[in-house]
Amino acid sequence: MPTRNQRRVEATLAVAAMLAVGGGCSRPLRLDEPPPEPLPLLVRNHGFFDVVVDLVGAGGARGRRITTVTGYSSAQLTVRWIDLQPGQVLAVRVHAIGTRASWYSPGIAVHAEMTAYLDVYSGQDGDLSRSSLWAAPTAASVPLSSAAGEPRPLRGR
Repeated sequence: MPTRNQRRVEATLAVAAMLAVGGGCSRPLRLDEPPPEPLPLLVRNHGFFDVVVDLVGAGGARGRRITTVTGYSSAQLTVRWIDLQPGQVLAVRVHAIGTRASWYSPGIAVHAEMTAYLDVYSGQDGDLSRSSLWAAPTAASVPLSSAAGEPRPLRGR
C-alpha cells in the first residue's frame, strides 16, 4: 500500500505530465517561418548630456541597457521582440549621465512594419521631461508607387 508521500508525488507527476502534454498542443512549433526582424529604433539626442537608454520591462521593471548616446548625436539600433512588454509594447528609461535626472516613456504599441523614434531633449540641469517616444510605419512598408508602377504625385507641395 503506497504511503501518503508516494501518493502526493504520483499526483504531482500526473499533473505535471498533463500540463506538459496540454501546453505542447496549444501552439504548434513553426520551423518554416523565419523569426521576425527586430524592431528598428532611432534615438536622436538633441541635448548636451550623454544619455543611457534602457528598456522598461513588464510592470515597470528596468530591462536591459540598449545604448548610450552622446550629446547632440543619434544612434540607430534594433530591439528584439522578446525584450518588449507583453502585447508588443515598447517603453524606455532615459538617464542623463552626470545628473540624477531620468525619464520614463509611456508605453507604445508597435508591430513589425514600424520604426520607433526616441527624441531626447534635456534642459541645462538634465531635465528630460520634454523627451518623446513614438512610432511610424517603416519606409519599406509604405508603397512608393501605384499598382501600375507609376510614381504617385506628391500632395501639398
